[in-house]
Amino acid sequence: MAAQARLAEERKLWRKDHPPGMVAKPSTRPDGSVDLFCWDCRIPGLKGTYCEGGMFPVTIRFSAEHPHKPPQVQRHRSHRDAPSRPALAPASLATAAAAAAASGAGLAPGGAGAGAGSTSGGGAACQGPGSVFMPKGFLHVNVFDNGGVCLSILKEVVPGHLGDVSGWRPNFTVKAILVAVQELLSSPNFGSIANWAAHDINKRSAKEYAQRMKAQTEKYIPKEEDEE
Repeated sequence: MAAQARLAEERKLWRKDHPPGMVAKPSTRPDGSVDLFCWDCRIPGLKGTYCEGGMFPVTIRFSAEHPHKPPQVQRHRSHRDAPSRPALAPASLATAAAAAAASGAGLAPGGAGAGAGSTSGGGAACQGPGSVFMPKGFLHVNVFDNGGVCLSILKEVVPGHLGDVSGWRPNFTVKAILVAVQELLSSPNFGSIANWAAHDINKRSAKEYAQRMKAQTEKYIPKEEDEE
């Protein structure tokens, strides 16, 4: 199937070139086989930010329609929800697009040898729609309680809709997704709220918010035995 071929190709590209410190690989099933539709990743916090020093786990779950459909983040609306802006600034989108261009040179939208629109068949081991997740309970204004990441490049662009050019593109790669998430961790968008607890902390005190973020980063600093 097209999605599996594309993800296998991305795995090869990642091995050849990926951002320093980042880790990304397909997960392993209980029977020892590789699951290309679920990737276990780790992202280092950007230097000079309250995320510096941390290695943050991220799980990417792709759907059988990849790359024509983005990894979807489930959003549970509440009475506190309000119209929001995309959770990625234009500069960040440009960063993600540049990462996609750098890592996806020669990467066909439908995967190796696959034509556009070739999305048939099952094979996806993960149930439900594709998703990008931080650990459950991760405190960040753009991360839902279940760990789902609210990020504009994960938003499906509706054909013919001219007002949104910041959404998913078939040439976005695992590298592009992780680079965007890395930037989002230390550059949150308080105009697109997924976590009201984090929003309220920052509204009450930006200093307190920064302190909470630093304390959270401490939990994700690798221990010596993890680095060996």
